[in-house]
Amino acid sequence: MLSHRRFSFVAAVAAAGLLLFASIDVVRPAAADPHEEAKAYVNSIVTSGLRQLTGKNLSDNERRKRFLEFFYKYVDSPNVEQSLVGHYWEKATPEQQAAYRKLLEDYLTQSYAASLTDISPNEHIDVQSVEDKEGRMIVHTLDIDPASPPPSRVDWILVSRPDGLRVGDVVFQGVSAVDTLRSDFMGAIRNAGGKFEAILSAMKAKIATYASAHK
Repeated sequence: MLSHRRFSFVAAVAAAGLLLFASIDVVRPAAADPHEEAKAYVNSIVTSGLRQLTGKNLSDNERRKRFLEFFYKYVDSPNVEQSLVGHYWEKATPEQQAAYRKLLEDYLTQSYAASLTDISPNEHIDVQSVEDKEGRMIVHTLDIDPASPPPSRVDWILVSRPDGLRVGDVVFQGVSAVDTLRSDFMGAIRNAGGKFEAILSAMKAKIATYASAHK
């Protein structure tokens, strides 16, 4: 059974991991300090996401559309998609892989976009530090919501790609968004004897549950 854990805005955005708007421009001066660029990137994600995705004035369809755009702009999506199902990805047929990608979109938008409705517009992050680890940059932040103290620790795992930085994972209070979803997804497959079709069925059931709850 796939589970759903409600996090704050930053975790919700990432776990859908996650996080996309063409209007966002991170200033990249010549010879930019990589750590300063990473800080600016994370700040842009949160600032723009809060402005574009939260609030009660958006229709459900528009919020889901924007959320999906957000995901594909910021998240290292091809690697995350495959990582969630591990070695079972290679065992899936091209048709199953295509079906999984589409269901993942529906799963993320149904399960996380709706939770953004009630996020406080005053929520923000405070960047604490940046470190390099195993070829990635980790941006350590505090997620601050005046309506719900104390602050929560959020670590943004960034990877560098030819077209810029991408979010590889978000760790909220020590809980990895990617690891949480991977555990759910791979567990569903293992429980069905390693059949990839099992994750497709589980995702369809969860999507239907969310859709029914928000009618």
